[in-house]
This record gives sequence, structure tokens and C-alpha cells, in this order.
Amino acid sequence: MKDSTEARGDKREAVGLLVKEKISVRQACKIVHISRSLIVYHKKQKDDSSLINALHELVAKHVSIGFWKCYYRLRRQGLGCNHKRLYQVYKMLQLNVRHRAKEGGPSASKNLCVCRKD
Repeated sequence: MKDSTEARGDKREAVGLLVKEKISVRQACKIVHISRSLIVYHKKQKDDSSLINALHELVAKHVSIGFWKCYYRLRRQGLGCNHKRLYQVYKMLQLNVRHRAKEGGPSASKNLCVCRKD
């Protein structure tokens, strides 16, 4: 059964208190029944400023290009980035291009005439 984030926070505090009482981190984690990685791990902040600036410049020049064209143009410019990460930034900046509705009447499949040769 998984603990809630609140319970994990309480357990982290308990480990901190035990460590202050001259118990090793390993032993404190064993007593509280949590993994040591929860104590040691610190999340890294991602710096997307270069992606944001490059996307703003690209969209200012080419207003109607979509995500994939932006991605491939940035790759050609030498800005190597993961497409999933770039898409997160693209959505965060609300640069999504709306799809245009197709014009015309009924589709070609409805107008298809089937003729049999006997």
C-alpha cells in the first residue's frame, strides 16, 4: 500500500529528527520504513529559457507553422532537444495552431459509383 505525500513528508521529518539524535540515515530510514532515496534525492530545476527564446523568435517570423515544423527547424539550427520536452514548452506558451476546417461538399467516398461488369 502506497503512502500519501503527507505521510511521506511526516516520515522524512521523523528521519531528520532521528539523524539529529546521532542515528545514521540508513538506520533511521530502516526504523521509519522508508527508502533512503526519499531522503537523498533532490529534484533538479530545468532551464527552458533557451527553448522559450528560440520558439518565440521562430513563431514571430512564421506565425502559422505548427509544432513539428518548429521542432525540425530548431533541430536544423543546432538546438538539440527532446520533442516531448519541446512540446511541453510549446503548450505552456500556448502556441498551438488551430486546425482549419476542410472546405468542400461531401467526401469523395460518398460520390463513388460502383459499376459491375457481368
